[in-house]
Amino acid sequence: MTVFQNFGQAVISALGHALDLLLVFIPLLLGFLLIMLVGYLIAAALSKAVTFLLRKIGFDNLSNRIGLTRLEQRMGVRLDPAGVLGKIVFWFILLVFLVPATNALGLTAVSGILNTMIAYIPNVFVAILVLFLGTLAASLSLTSSVVQRPPPM
Repeated sequence: MTVFQNFGQAVISALGHALDLLLVFIPLLLGFLLIMLVGYLIAAALSKAVTFLLRKIGFDNLSNRIGLTRLEQRMGVRLDPAGVLGKIVFWFILLVFLVPATNALGLTAVSGILNTMIAYIPNVFVAILVLFLGTLAASLSLTSSVVQRPPPM
């Protein structure tokens, strides 16, 4: 009979320990969800603001002139260029908020990886800017140096 009593105590002890872990995890999960909700709201607001401002200054017309719109269509992107940049801002802000959210869960290894990714993002933006300016310069030089041939005789 003592084996069953010890087994029963072991099961009750294990279930008690699991319940303790669950009760400790619930506030951490609520903190994670709250941080992500605030991050989502801020990211959505900034995304809409960036998209609105880019459309207001005529970024879509500029990107259409340099051929960026055709490039997006070939890639299968269904958004206008201002919308694409708005989505990039949205995901960047959400990624920034993901770092403290994972810290709130106690996932420091994930947080470290995310910090490394966020530190690398400025390099990507500079590369995109160089590509954009190079495309703009090539487009401008192409339109200014078009030589018209005389009609054939």
